[in-house]
Amino acid sequence: MNKEELSVVLHKLSLLAISEITNRTVDDAEFDEGLLSYGRCRVITEPLQFISVKPPMSDDEGYRVIFQLSPNYLTQHYTLCIKGVLPELKWKVTLGQKSLGVVESLANSQFDFDFVSAEIEAIDTEEFLETIRNLS
Repeated sequence: MNKEELSVVLHKLSLLAISEITNRTVDDAEFDEGLLSYGRCRVITEPLQFISVKPPMSDDEGYRVIFQLSPNYLTQHYTLCIKGVLPELKWKVTLGQKSLGVVESLANSQFDFDFVSAEIEAIDTEEFLETIRNLS
C-alpha cells in the first residue's frame, strides 16, 4: 500500500468518525460541543481512536484532530500489524476554517501523517480495505 492510498482511506474514516461523535450536526455550536467534549476523551469509533482535539485559535483556523487505529481493531487484525506499521501510525486531520461552517469546514479538511515509515508499502492494500469494509 502506498502513502496516498492509505491517506485517502484514513481521511474518509476520520471524517466519518468526526461526524459520528458530533451526531452529524450542521449546527456550529453543537458541532463544537460534540467534538471538544468527546474528542478529548480518546473516544473509539471503530476502527479509529481519537488521540487529541485542539480547538482553533481564531475563526481563520480549524480544529486539529489526531487519530490512530483503535486497540480493538489492531487486536482483531494482528496479521496486518505484523506486516506493517499500523500500531505506530498516527495522523492529523485539520478542518477548514471555523468561520466557513460545519459542512465547508469538513469539506476543506486536510490530512497529514504524524508518522510515516517505508514499511507502509508492506501493508496489503486489499486485506486492509477488506477489514475496513467488514466493520459495518
